[in-house]
Amino acid sequence: MVEFVLIVLAFITSVFEARLWQPSFPDLTLTILLFLFLRSDILTGMLAAFAFGILRDGMDPASIWISPFVFVTYAYATSWLRVFVNMNIKIMIFIYALLSVFAYRLLLYHVHGVQLKWPVLAFASFTSAFLVLLLDVIFRKK
Repeated sequence: MVEFVLIVLAFITSVFEARLWQPSFPDLTLTILLFLFLRSDILTGMLAAFAFGILRDGMDPASIWISPFVFVTYAYATSWLRVFVNMNIKIMIFIYALLSVFAYRLLLYHVHGVQLKWPVLAFASFTSAFLVLLLDVIFRKK
């Protein structure tokens, strides 16, 4: 049930972000997908990553294939990290989300030709990382 709710949320946010991407707005699709990658198996994560990456980039020809490639790479990296790192520790989830979103934002800034402003980048990255922790609290395993 949790995976279904996360997939519906990812669908809504990917359509929203495809139309209204702003450099200062947190990446909600990646945030929800990162949490989904932590909760689900590799096949579900990779299929969702590819589908929502295509959906997000499908309306923006300038960045086509960036999100599907990055999202699938993060799905694979998450499955690999779960083997070697205890991803139940909140600080590890936060660091993983922060580094993932930061790298993705840098790539999007470059593709869209947005001038890099470190406060905006830091705000968007930290907000997304905190949202992953918030999803972890909301959908906590009982």
